[in-house]
Amino acid sequence: MSEVIPMTTTIAMPSLTHAMKGQKVLQAAGFHTQVHKLKQATAQGCGYSLQVQAEAAPVLQLLERSAVPFLSFTEE
Repeated sequence: MSEVIPMTTTIAMPSLTHAMKGQKVLQAAGFHTQVHKLKQATAQGCGYSLQVQAEAAPVLQLLERSAVPFLSFTEE
């Protein structure tokens, strides 16, 4: 039997405040979420991201419905 490895989505946030708000919204919905400081700030933001153990689509939809802005995302 092979072990199922959960999808990880990393979402670049425009500020630490938005990262913390996004974390609160996602955790309330049952997602495992961590805030990380990026090694380098981006041109558009302060250099914080959310890392979520889930596929991107439902996570991004929840952030959009909750009016939490984000800059970009990657899915691994």
